[in-house]
Amino acid sequence: MKRFARIFSLVALFLVSFVVFSYLTFPYEVLKEAIATKLSEGTGQTIRIGDMGPKLPIGIEAENVTVIPSQGPGINIDKIVARIGILSLLIGKFNATAAVETGGGTADLDINFSIFDLINQEVVPEDLSFQAVNFPLDGIATYGISMAANGPGANPMVAPLLSAIGVTGKLTGDLNLDLDTTNPTLSSGQLELRLLNSSLRLSDKALGFKDQNFSKALFKADVKNGQLVVDKESGLVADELFIDLNGRIKLDKYIARSETEIDVAIRLAGALKNEFGFIIDAATGSLKDGQMILKLRGPLGSLQQTAI
Repeated sequence: MKRFARIFSLVALFLVSFVVFSYLTFPYEVLKEAIATKLSEGTGQTIRIGDMGPKLPIGIEAENVTVIPSQGPGINIDKIVARIGILSLLIGKFNATAAVETGGGTADLDINFSIFDLINQEVVPEDLSFQAVNFPLDGIATYGISMAANGPGANPMVAPLLSAIGVTGKLTGDLNLDLDTTNPTLSSGQLELRLLNSSLRLSDKALGFKDQNFSKALFKADVKNGQLVVDKESGLVADELFIDLNGRIKLDKYIARSETEIDVAIRLAGALKNEFGFIIDAATGSLKDGQMILKLRGPLGSLQQTAI
């Protein structure tokens, strides 16, 4: 019996050593180029990865990742670390984590899926947590606006104005969700995300307005009894732009079917109201003096919006 145990231990040690050796000596340079090529082909943009290597216990680290679109500015990310939890597989769960570092800030995402749900092609995570600390959104926001301005469905008359808009700020806060796909009423969680030192840049010559500095940029909500309820503190407050959020989302086993009742109250003041108030009046069909409530109703997958 002792001899068998010894042989088993030696075989196990050999297998573990072989896996670790293979993991550490894997040709990551080849993998880096393959991933960059596939992503570039799939997105139609140029993806470059400066360096890639192993990250213990089981993970991959990529540094100096750059996304270059066909038009407009790209995104530069200092470091991305992705890991898979091996031990979680023993209890029937698939755990994946990702950490992004750039511009002195960090963003961390942790997701848990049930193995059985994945087998049944149900891709809603059981647990999801996200934490950001002074994560700069300038590059991501500029990239997103540029994509909207230069995308296939973009209006060429509006594109120059969109390209002139910029957003600055550092994302800080966290999100923790415990989702029950079988019975959504048992789901729970909370989220509170803030933008610090944030502003809406409108001072470009194409626009000619002053930048809107946010004294409040907050999204806060609780998940209880199967509903995501937006906290009334949520919203944006700037010099001449005010946005309040209110409402709830009733969660469904299939997220796209989750019923939405969200109100977005928008109010303009000063120069913004003088220049753009008529657009709000046209959207609401009446003189609202630069104010309107945008009502979002229906399933998440096919939202309907009405302005009043």
